[in-house]
Amino acid sequence: MNIVGLGDTHIKLEPEHPHPGEPITAVITSTRAHPFTSLIIKRPNQEMADVTFRGQSVDADRHVWQYQFQTDMDGLYEIRFVGDAGARLLALRLLRVAREVQLVPSSSARLDYKRVYVLLPPTADESWMIAAAKGSFDGRFTIGFSADDAGIGDFGARHVLAVNPHHWPDVLTASWFKQHYPGIQFTPIVANAPQDLEAWLKSWTGDL
Repeated sequence: MNIVGLGDTHIKLEPEHPHPGEPITAVITSTRAHPFTSLIIKRPNQEMADVTFRGQSVDADRHVWQYQFQTDMDGLYEIRFVGDAGARLLALRLLRVAREVQLVPSSSARLDYKRVYVLLPPTADESWMIAAAKGSFDGRFTIGFSADDAGIGDFGARHVLAVNPHHWPDVLTASWFKQHYPGIQFTPIVANAPQDLEAWLKSWTGDL
């Protein structure tokens, strides 16, 4: 995992791939003891979900908060961990709740070539796209927002640079690509600001 820039607060969900009706446990960890924290869950219908606080503890050098909420419908849930009574956004996750998963088959390209795909998460706005373009210009990397587009294709070499993979509804991992698109080289990048991403891409020297 490549961590770029400042940032130390992370959200882990269990299970990561829930079905409607399953209870979700959210574990938030940070090196900082953030004051007046809470977890805000926006349901697919844009209404707020009920969240139960399960306690706070310290594990080694990390502060830990635990919450639980219910997924009662299919769709995309937005999970925000906030501090200072909601004044500061500390961490963001998206969670997709679905009854089944569709697999997208691979296809062959007209020409064989080596491809680097900078995969931006659904939370990325225009500033992230611009930073990715600037950082990818010299290497002529492909940029996009689809994990399936990143994995598809019968090329000699395929490398996915996944920006903030924890911001996806289903956290993107090397195992996910190995299952759905074998042969992918997967590099996760945790960037806390667009300029951090741009600088990292410009200096990246990974071999295909």
